[in-house]
Amino acid sequence: MKSWSLILGWVGVSLVLGLILLAQQPSDSWAISRVAVPIGFLVVIVVVTRVMRRRGYVAPGPPDLASTPSSGGQLGVVAPGEATLEIVRESALKLSPWAFDIRVDEALVGQVSNNAKVSLVIAPGPHHVRVAMDCWASRPVEINPSDGQVVHLECRPRPGFVGWWAGTTRPAEYLRLRETPRLRT
Repeated sequence: MKSWSLILGWVGVSLVLGLILLAQQPSDSWAISRVAVPIGFLVVIVVVTRVMRRRGYVAPGPPDLASTPSSGGQLGVVAPGEATLEIVRESALKLSPWAFDIRVDEALVGQVSNNAKVSLVIAPGPHHVRVAMDCWASRPVEINPSDGQVVHLECRPRPGFVGWWAGTTRPAEYLRLRETPRLRT
C-alpha cells in the first residue's frame, strides 16, 4: 500500500515502542536510554526517507525539463493542425504520492505525478484546463493556442497556511495552476 499513512504509522509505532522501552528501563540505565532511543528514531527516519525516495514519494531533485521529441520527431516541432500543452508539477511534499488528473474542457486527458512533466497534443483554439485530485482542484485556466504553439503550465498544491485554509474551506481552489512563458531549465 503506497501511502503516507502507512509510513507515518510505522514511525508512530516505533516511537510508542521506544517510549514504552524507555519507561521500563531502571534508573541506572537512564543515561544510556536517553542516547540510544533518539539515535534509534533517527535511524528509522533515515531508512523511511530512503525507501520513500526509491519508491518515488520524495523527489531527490528538480525535474528534467529538457524538451522531448513531439509528433514531428524533432525537438520543438509540432505537426500542422495541432498544439502542445506541457504541464509541469513542481516538487512538493504535500500530496506527493498522488497524481493530479489533467482535464481539458472537463475531459480527463492525463495525469501528472510529483516532480514530473507531461506533454499533451491538443487542437488549436480556446480551451479550459484544470488539474484535480479527489475533492481538490484548481481554478480553470483559459488557453488559446494557435497552430503549432506550445503552451506551458505549472501546477502544485498551495503552500503553507494559505494552502491549508484553501484546502479546508475552498477545495476547488486548493491546487494551483498557472501559465508560464516557458519551462524552467
